[in-house]
Amino acid sequence: EYGSSEAELIVAEPYALKTYHHRWYLLGRLTDGDMRIISLDRVNKVTQTKERFLIDEDFDAKEYFSEYYAVRLDRDVKLQRVVLRAHRNERFIFDKQPIHWTQNKIREEDTYADFEYYLRPTFDFVSYLESQGRYVEVISPTWLREELLRVHREAMEQNKM
Repeated sequence: EYGSSEAELIVAEPYALKTYHHRWYLLGRLTDGDMRIISLDRVNKVTQTKERFLIDEDFDAKEYFSEYYAVRLDRDVKLQRVVLRAHRNERFIFDKQPIHWTQNKIREEDTYADFEYYLRPTFDFVSYLESQGRYVEVISPTWLREELLRVHREAMEQNKM
């Protein structure tokens, strides 16, 4: 964990590698059967054991990550419809570089376009929205719009002069 000076020994069966924001992550099955994301830049040492395992026949990495924007996996965040409004030139960027495979343009006007998604809006997704500032607006769900507003207010407060 970030902020911890204690090393943690993790035994994991490697299932998939994924990259996000110039960092590599390993999806591994732990000895208790849970799947976990391990940030490889936090790994000090890797040792291959003599233990062998078989990846579940029905495992599909693309499917496993399909409900998420990036690498933060949180089953407590429900799969839901999200509608974003991309303003100005950002609407063209969204059109040419979809941010999630479920992206669908549902409305287009002179100065904006609305896009819908079906995903679990976890921390990675909220962080992405934060980075878009004034160019992306959350239309729904309301809780996500309120969360983004809260985060921007915090940022304004921290940057007050």
